[in-house]
Amino acid sequence: AELERIAHEMSDPKLYEDFDRVQKAGEEMESVQAAIQLKEEEVRRLTPAA
Repeated sequence: AELERIAHEMSDPKLYEDFDRVQKAGEEMESVQAAIQLKEEEVRRLTPAA
């Protein structure tokens, strides 16, 4: 009975929508962090070592 309940919850489209949104947000965060890292490397390259 417990497994059936879990299976039913997992097939809930609302849950999938939320998961999808969370996953997309995570991917966006990753690309934002990658962009920040690129910028930091660029700044380091352009800044002469003191």
